[in-house]
Amino acid sequence: MRLLRSKRVLVLLSAFTTAGMVAAIAFAAVTSQQVITDTTNMHLRVVKTIADGFATVMEQIRPAVPVLRLVTGSSVAETTMSGARAGRGPVELVLPEVPTVSRVHAIFTFAAGRWRVTNQGMNGLSVNGVPVSGEQPLSDGDSIRWGKSQDAPLSRIQIG
Repeated sequence: MRLLRSKRVLVLLSAFTTAGMVAAIAFAAVTSQQVITDTTNMHLRVVKTIADGFATVMEQIRPAVPVLRLVTGSSVAETTMSGARAGRGPVELVLPEVPTVSRVHAIFTFAAGRWRVTNQGMNGLSVNGVPVSGEQPLSDGDSIRWGKSQDAPLSRIQIG
């Protein structure tokens, strides 16, 4: 009878110990959790969670903007800044000094996970041979002609 009681105590003690270890592991998992949630371009990361008080501290993080490169002949201009201007004037993306390139010929913006270009030049701008009117989404490998004439400089787009 005494042996039976001590086995019950050991089983109960073992069950409580196991439950305690599971709770400790679960608590550690909750407090060290790193979660990134993407809802309408809002990126959040869980920094710290306190289990018993249910307090969660979150911080907003910005998504990485991929590098945009304009390869024009042997020159390369690159940026990660949304709103970067391209042209032959005092701009972020400097293009060749030729008559078809305006001082500020285009603006490159990054939004909703894509680079886009908007024509600002007087001589026109085409992406993959199609004239740009308004804002044009860009993809890796696209080509931009800086002007309407066939001898206008041609840039290849590299993204990433």
